[in-house]
Amino acid sequence: MIRRPYFHYLQGKQLQAAQREPRFRVRVFHPKGRYPRTRIAQPEALFWADNDIVFCVTLSMRWRSVEEDAPYSEMDWLNLEELRFIGSILLCELWDEPTLLFYPVHNYSPVINRRKLDLTKESTAISLRNLVTQGIHEPSAELHNSMLHECVTHRYSFVEGDYVDLSRQPIIWQNLSTSNHLLLRGLGALLKSDMLSRYIEFSEEATISCFILKNSVRARQCPVESGR
Repeated sequence: MIRRPYFHYLQGKQLQAAQREPRFRVRVFHPKGRYPRTRIAQPEALFWADNDIVFCVTLSMRWRSVEEDAPYSEMDWLNLEELRFIGSILLCELWDEPTLLFYPVHNYSPVINRRKLDLTKESTAISLRNLVTQGIHEPSAELHNSMLHECVTHRYSFVEGDYVDLSRQPIIWQNLSTSNHLLLRGLGALLKSDMLSRYIEFSEEATISCFILKNSVRARQCPVESGR
């Protein structure tokens, strides 16, 4: 009898049963982005970026599984904890330094089989890194073959440590709340704007999404009086 490896992705009925539960989920980032070359490890969140692969793992649930009445967002294919974690890194940019730009691969979020993990452990992080790179070549990833293939064949761009203040990340992460829908929508708008900006023909749309965010914040801060 062949034993399955300690870490693997759930499939079939096991995956369906896990979709409405808090589970460790993988998000791969595309080389179209620009990332801090670092590893950020917290018990329930891991970000890994090296020359060969950039990804994160979060203990998270799908947006609608957390809150059925959550407001519509075009970025709701990212989980709430993913938005929170990515946002906490994105907000570590420094003024007048190279900007960070995250480009998560859409519709590819495999679920890890283990329910309990300590992502701060070196051995766990390395094993997950191996799982991610192996998973990209599995037959189940064929639906995303083009984007994932580019993740292992194209060159990643990085912002080095001297040009980003990652010491702020834990504080930002702790103060971001998944119940703050306006804030999460704002982070989603920033991510969407950055993703659109990678295509010159969508530069206008990239800018417009930030203006929509700005007007939404103003509307929330200055609600219209009744009867007007």
